[in-house]
Amino acid sequence: MALLETIELEGRLLEPEIEGQKQSWENALDYVAQKLRSTINEYGPESVGFYVSGQLLTEDYYVANKARDGFCFI
Repeated sequence: MALLETIELEGRLLEPEIEGQKQSWENALDYVAQKLRSTINEYGPESVGFYVSGQLLTEDYYVANKARDGFCFI
């Protein structure tokens, strides 16, 4: 029922931002990777988790499952 809302652009974040400042995708991904790495180093691998609800699209599930399986943390 809400599929139409997933393709509308109004009100959606279309570029990555860090602390309210637009960033390149490369900078944003490096920032997230560094934060995850720092958290894992400080608190251990069990300190990172993912909550995946039934409201994601197929592509979103794919990325979440790859991250969960450790693909992004290698």
